[in-house]
Amino acid sequence: MAFPLPQYAKIKDKYCICYLGINSEYIVQLLYLRPAIEQELPGIQIWICCPDRLSYLVEKEDRIILASALDANKKEFAHIRQLRGDHVNHPIWNLLEESQLVLPDLRPPQINRDRKICAIWPSGNSPTKSLNGQQIESLMRLARDKGYSTTIEGNPDECGWIIGVENETLFRAGVKGIRTSLVPTGVGARLYQKMFPCGEVLKLIF
Repeated sequence: MAFPLPQYAKIKDKYCICYLGINSEYIVQLLYLRPAIEQELPGIQIWICCPDRLSYLVEKEDRIILASALDANKKEFAHIRQLRGDHVNHPIWNLLEESQLVLPDLRPPQINRDRKICAIWPSGNSPTKSLNGQQIESLMRLARDKGYSTTIEGNPDECGWIIGVENETLFRAGVKGIRTSLVPTGVGARLYQKMFPCGEVLKLIF
């Protein structure tokens, strides 16, 4: 798409990452990673486009555009990158690799260490597989053996530990600094470890 030079000068550093699928955790991940990406690419402004139904995730954030407004504002960006997931590759991890972004060491503050409640969040959207009853019970036993009382889909703010597959709650808890452990049933384990170096990927056999 060609732009008049004055317009291009205004938008040349505006890059929009757009995700319109069902995996709401991708928006959480993009919001968390954006400052580090912009730090590595000085001068670039990263905008994030998400479905209108996920507006609750971005209502306090800057440089957000909802999907319903994207068509009317396409000319405001030098480039719009549409993220699409599949059953093999994580689209955000692919973006980081394609852009050759190293990113600084990401370490959210650790909180709630004294709260001996562990919540299991077992459900994920494709390509992540949800946990079955036997798997959930195995994780609850693991947490109880470590001195935690357990709950399924309990309030993360009342917990000291969240165990789950890739989903919005697990990543929102990690961003807040709550202890998390990922059960790797999807394609995002490498991204999880990049975002949360202190996080644990559970090598459980079910």
